Amino acid sequence: VVPNSPNCITIENVNTDDRYWKTANSTVGIVGKVIQYNYNYAMPADDWFFTPTLNFIAGTSYRIAFKYKVASYQEKLKVAIGSIPAADAMNTTLLELTIPSTTSGALQQFIDFTVPSDGEYSVGFQAYSNADSNILYIGEKCNTPKEYSIIKCNKYYTKNFNGHTKFCCVYKKDGKVEKFLFDPSNKLINCVSNIV
Repeated sequence: VVPNSPNCITIENVNTDDRYWKTANSTVGIVGKVIQYNYNYAMPADDWFFTPTLNFIAGTSYRIAFKYKVASYQEKLKVAIGSIPAADAMNTTLLELTIPSTTSGALQQFIDFTVPSDGEYSVGFQAYSNADSNILYIGEKCNTPKEYSIIKCNKYYTKNFNGHTKFCCVYKKDGKVEKFLFDPSNKLINCVSNIV
C-alpha cells in the first residue's frame, strides 16, 4: 500500500536520514505506480532499493528496462548488481546517470549486461543526488500485457528446448512471480504464473 514499498523490494537508507525510497500511485509520463526518492534539504542522498536475488548465467545477455523522471532539479542515479540486496554488496556498477534539471518528461532507459559467473544477483538502484534537490521517480514499462502495472522487471534472454532464442520477462506482481515469453519479434508466446 502506498507509500510503503512492495514486499519484493528491499530499501536501504544508508545515510540514516528521514528520506528514503517510497511508492506513489502515479506520475505523469509513467504508467502505473512508481517508486520515488524525496530530497533532503541539508544532506546528499544515499538511498538504495533492491530487487530480490535472481539466478543469472554467465555469458548470457540480460536487460534491465525502466523509466525515470525528475522534477526540475538535477538528480543522480546509479544502477548496480551484487550477490545480495545490500549497498555494500553492489560491487558491479551498470549505470551512473546525472540527470539534468532541464530534462523534460519521463525517459526510457535500457541496460544490457552480463554477469562474471553463474549465481544469484540482486539489482540495486541508488539515489545519490546533491542536498536540496527535488524528486527522482522510477517506474517500469516492458513488453508485458497492458493490464499489468509493475515497478521492477528483469528481462533476459534464454533458450527453449529447440535452441531458438526467446525473450523472457520475469517480475513479481501482487506476491506472485510472472514470466512472459516472447519470440524475437516481441510477439507474446505464453505466460507462466507463480513460478519460483
